Amino acid sequence: MRLPSLRPLVRELGRLALLLSPLAGHAADVPADAGLFTARVLTNASSTSRGTFLYFNQWETLTLQDASKREVEIKADKAGGNNSSQVFEAVLPAGKYRLLHMVSPRTPTRVGADLQGVIAEFEVRPQTVTSLGTLIYQPTGNQGYTILCDGFDAPQIERVRLNYPTLYQAQAEHAPVRPCVGNEVAARASQALQGRTYVLSNSRMTSVVGTATLGVIQALIEKASATEAIQAWKAETDPQKRLSMARSSTYAFNATRMLDSGEVLAGSNLGQLLVREPQGSWQRLDTGDTREITALLADSRQHILAAGEEGLLMQTTDGGKSWQAISAPTHGLIVNLARQDKRFFLLAIEGFDAVLYGTSDLQQGPWTELRREVNAREEVKLPLATFFRTPSLTASGWVIGGRYVMVTSNGFVNSLNLKDESWTRTKTPFDEPRGATALRNGSLFAYSKNKVYVSRDQGATWTRDEMGCMKLITAAYGLKGQAYNACGQGAFVFSTALMQRSGDAAPWTTLSDETPTPASALFASEVDDTLLFMNPEGLIYGRAPGAKDWTLERKPL
Repeated sequence: MRLPSLRPLVRELGRLALLLSPLAGHAADVPADAGLFTARVLTNASSTSRGTFLYFNQWETLTLQDASKREVEIKADKAGGNNSSQVFEAVLPAGKYRLLHMVSPRTPTRVGADLQGVIAEFEVRPQTVTSLGTLIYQPTGNQGYTILCDGFDAPQIERVRLNYPTLYQAQAEHAPVRPCVGNEVAARASQALQGRTYVLSNSRMTSVVGTATLGVIQALIEKASATEAIQAWKAETDPQKRLSMARSSTYAFNATRMLDSGEVLAGSNLGQLLVREPQGSWQRLDTGDTREITALLADSRQHILAAGEEGLLMQTTDGGKSWQAISAPTHGLIVNLARQDKRFFLLAIEGFDAVLYGTSDLQQGPWTELRREVNAREEVKLPLATFFRTPSLTASGWVIGGRYVMVTSNGFVNSLNLKDESWTRTKTPFDEPRGATALRNGSLFAYSKNKVYVSRDQGATWTRDEMGCMKLITAAYGLKGQAYNACGQGAFVFSTALMQRSGDAAPWTTLSDETPTPASALFASEVDDTLLFMNPEGLIYGRAPGAKDWTLERKPL
């Protein structure tokens, strides 16, 4: 008996392997009988290490099901510079598909039923882009979640332009298939880049252009303040209002800084910028984007430059009433913006590299690559899976003392002399410096394995700053040398104490035996005595100068 030839099967398996491989960064053609599938999965949760304890903000696999019930597994693009979102992209044979489930490497549990309810059966057409836009994994309280669908896909369409130029040019004849928004908003991608906000429905394939009215949003916030979060999400079923609720309830607290006016700025998820007035009230500026803001540069409340995931770079000159997109030199994760006179610097994570760019013309460019630290971050191997370190903690950069100093988690400091353009590269005396921050007095401090190190010579030498804490969660430096840290309490750190030190040689004292809720991010002003902390669920507490009591200032849904 002759066994059937395995060559056709091997040939077909090889073809499928090629089709399903992420091709970011490689110009490629799409077979005549195939189309390009793309989707972003965004987690609207805290990007701090403790925030991932409750909600999983790293998704590894998105699985589809074709018309023959065969599962099609797509891996997240590992080279993409993302923070709270992952990009899933693959060339697929033309046909009908359904969302089946997605998997996080931090849990064996699959997200299935909620994902399947977002978008019904969709089609991949030959020589056409099928974009699911942005799927938002939204916490709803008590470790619950829901999945929302936003049609924003400007970053994906830009990836198509770079990686599939022929397919991109064919969009004039083969308009992208957008199941999340139907066929009503063909120009959404280009319009979204101009800063407009789109609230999109994930039911009945309908869409609404523009934002929900201020009155509706305010009513939702007031409703949530009187109702537990989980009940608020259960009670609201309108998809447009649920998207507004998500935007008003972001969890990230990035690149926090205080302006000379006393206002505090912080980047957050879903393109939101949080602004704290000096008296303690918070406002939310919506850029109209869904990418997370991880870097800020601001002279005043009126003039703000914001950057973040997948090359997000936008500015406002009217205090956030309108936003204009700026062409960035990268499609990676932008982690720092800085300026020296009329020269701008932009530090980005591109795959595993940290790359510094510079320009003297923010609007027109050109941008020049000034430095590339190869393998600035590494994958972390777990027994059952692989996940990434949070990229925003991989590199930090600042203009201090006539230098641009770049600190990367592979343990190196790259320093650019801004006068003669010379570079120095030195190894830190400690492992994995992460989250380095510059102070107004020119000092740098960086975290490393539950320890804090300080440099007062632009990163050339470092000394360990004793924190007086065995389970350091986070630390901050404030006005006149004041230092603070949040110290974990208990075996599983279900509470935090807040410690204070008045100067380098002063002893540590307890400011709060136990904070009202565990702290995951801490901010101390160098302008006045303002002290803030955020917990993993996005609650922000503030302490008035001279007071020991904490006030809940912001509460997401």
